Amino acid sequence: MTRTRWLLVLAVLALAGCTSDGGNEGDCTARVRFEGDLYRAHGALPTQAPLGSSVGHGDVVGCGGLDAPAVDRVEVRRIEGVDPGVAVGTRGNWRGLYIREDLASDQSSWPEPLRPPR
Repeated sequence: MTRTRWLLVLAVLALAGCTSDGGNEGDCTARVRFEGDLYRAHGALPTQAPLGSSVGHGDVVGCGGLDAPAVDRVEVRRIEGVDPGVAVGTRGNWRGLYIREDLASDQSSWPEPLRPPR
């Protein structure tokens, strides 16, 4: 990622003024906007999972919800054994697993490949 892009990301996050909602892993973490939904990282997700085929491209956004300005684009990939409508994975600069934001607080609803070990 270029220096200019990193500065833009930092500026967007700083200006948005997000606060912790208790389920967020930081004040304002990057989210992936894909097919009308927001996906976010979560500390209980596994650090790695086998990624499958590409399902398209999404926008990386900071705070601000679905209408937040995009700070980058990512290739969105299927996580093996998981419907992309529930969670997705990315590679590259924004590498990680992202769960659909409205499902993040209910870990019991997560598919087995994403559930934390007991």
